[in-house]
Amino acid sequence: MLSGWSSSRCYPITPFVDLPSEYPYQIFTGKVPFPDLSDLSLHLALAKGKRPSKPVDASKLGLSSRAWKLVEDCWNKKREKRPEIEYVARRMRELW
Repeated sequence: MLSGWSSSRCYPITPFVDLPSEYPYQIFTGKVPFPDLSDLSLHLALAKGKRPSKPVDASKLGLSSRAWKLVEDCWNKKREKRPEIEYVARRMRELW
């Protein structure tokens, strides 16, 4: 489990990527996004469309602009506009 996040968060399984926005950010930076927000405030902010910004040192962390675009695509508010997991897996192999 990624640190700093409640294990009680559950997400429905769909063929589309339902990627909690904090995961890619924490994987690449090792930091929890929005550390000043409580769980409730975080959920409200995410519901309003708030997402972590691309890290300033992203390319040094191995996160190219194309990779960040893939992450953002997974965060699309409209589930049907999110890429399917097979596409994401293929793109990740190409990018990394």
